[in-house]
Amino acid sequence: MQIIAENDRGFLGLDGNELVLGSKVPDPAKLRGTAPVNADGGGGFVISANLSRHAGVAIDGHDMVEMGMLRWEQAGDVRGQVGNPKCEINFMLNDGGGDSDSNMFKPLAFVWNAVTRIIPDFATALRGALGGVSSTTFTPPGGFPNKLVSPDGRLELDIQNADAAGLVAYMDGKPIWSAEFGWLKK
Repeated sequence: MQIIAENDRGFLGLDGNELVLGSKVPDPAKLRGTAPVNADGGGGFVISANLSRHAGVAIDGHDMVEMGMLRWEQAGDVRGQVGNPKCEINFMLNDGGGDSDSNMFKPLAFVWNAVTRIIPDFATALRGALGGVSSTTFTPPGGFPNKLVSPDGRLELDIQNADAAGLVAYMDGKPIWSAEFGWLKK
C-alpha cells in the first residue's frame, strides 16, 4: 500500500485501485464532505459511481458519465436555513437514457423519521425482493404498505402511527425489535 497522508490518528492510502481511509485509534475512520449553505440551498455530500474513459477513449465525448449516486443534502423543508442540519438522503440512478442530469432519477429518499420519496415501481420491486411479502393492512397513496409480512407469516415489519414506536419487527406475533428501543428481549 502506498501511504498518501498519515498522522497519529489515521492514514490515507492507495492499494492498487482502492483508496483506503484508515483509523489508528478505536474510532471508525470518517470521510467528510461539506458545502456552504445559503438561501438557495447547499450543504451535503455525494458519492458517485461513473463510467469513465477506458484506454484513453472518452465515452460519448465525456471523461465520465454518471450512473448513480448516494446524496446527503439539507432536507427540502429546511433547505437554505443556515445552521439547520436536518438531512435528507437520496438515491439517484441513471435511467439509461443518456448522460445528462435529466437522466438521473430519484427512486428513494428519506429523512431521519420518514420516507420522503418512494416510487410505486420501486416499492413493488422491494416487496418482490423480500420474498413476496404482502400487505395485510391499509396501503397509503403511492402503493407502499404500512405492514410487510413474510410469505410464511412468521416475520412482520409494522410501520405504526407516530405516537407508537414507529417501526416494529415481529417474529411469531411477538415484538423482537423497535425503532425506539432496538432489540427486545424474547
